Amino acid sequence: MIQVNNPQAAPFDTIPSLAIAVKQLPPPEHQKHTGILYKEEGGSVALLHLKFHHELAKESPSDTYFWVSCSFDLRLQQLFVQWLETIWQRNTGGAIPFSIEYSGKYIDANGNYVRTKMGEGLTCATWVVCVFADYGLPFIDIDTWPKNPSLGDRKWQKKILQQLRAKATPEHVAKQEAIIGKVVRFRPEHVAGAFGLFDGNTQIVYTRAYKAAEKLVEIIRLSR
Repeated sequence: MIQVNNPQAAPFDTIPSLAIAVKQLPPPEHQKHTGILYKEEGGSVALLHLKFHHELAKESPSDTYFWVSCSFDLRLQQLFVQWLETIWQRNTGGAIPFSIEYSGKYIDANGNYVRTKMGEGLTCATWVVCVFADYGLPFIDIDTWPKNPSLGDRKWQKKILQQLRAKATPEHVAKQEAIIGKVVRFRPEHVAGAFGLFDGNTQIVYTRAYKAAEKLVEIIRLSR
């Protein structure tokens, strides 16, 4: 069962090693944002997340984030934290663009972001997915996610690309506008829910992630 923690009751420094952060964005946005929480060598907790286009950030988490506990082996968590530090060191120059499409491998064995074609990139949610998958811990069963985005997801794809116009080249945006409604959307709450169920071995199918996300979203809603 997924364990969702409010930092008011369970401070970030109680995270053993690794967790997923998720929060509700303020109005007028009607969506969540997610990233990876981890305990650094000195004991402080860092949030590594893709804020938007070429905005990979490592910072202290605010108490607007809830955190989802990690269910797999502590030693494996600690090894994964080393991978996160490598990725941060290799990609601090804003190398990671934003894109609504997700497929294939994004980070090589040395921690470098390697997708350079026009229109390629990640969202905050697929950033989390790819960091685990490219390490060898693919915690979601991508093939079970809905292939046809809902009306709400198509509206989100259109809206977020309108916002992207202020950050990216017209060519980068145009490549993505051509696939609105044709690519899977990985919602932050679904990714966070799947992570909370993952035991380090069995990938989480969409239906289980969806149910876990319902609990997560309800906890966040009731806290406001």
